[in-house]
Amino acid sequence: MGTIAVTPDNYDQIIAESCTRLVVLGFVNDERLLSTLAEEDEGAWLFGHVADTEANRIVAERQEVSVRPTLVALLEGRMTAHTRADNVTETRLREWMDVMLRVSISDIKVSARGEVAMPRVPES
Repeated sequence: MGTIAVTPDNYDQIIAESCTRLVVLGFVNDERLLSTLAEEDEGAWLFGHVADTEANRIVAERQEVSVRPTLVALLEGRMTAHTRADNVTETRLREWMDVMLRVSISDIKVSARGEVAMPRVPES
């Protein structure tokens, strides 16, 4: 399975899945490109589509998403990247996914004040 609809009811299950593989939550209107990429990658990562931010406000709040479209990468139950997805091209999305697939939890730096430094995502 490469794509799943995210709801408050299955949110904890999806977070648990991020302990076994990368999970990308897409707060996007059109999920076709992300679904296609997830299928092409044959289960290397899971795409969780959050279709309606209003109906899934709890999910959006937990991931600190206030604007659409946004992508959130999760690994081992923690956010590893958070990026806007305005007018994203397939090439740009593939580059971002390639970086996310190489990230490990040890790449995430947390300061003494609890601030998280996300891995750098290539600019287009």
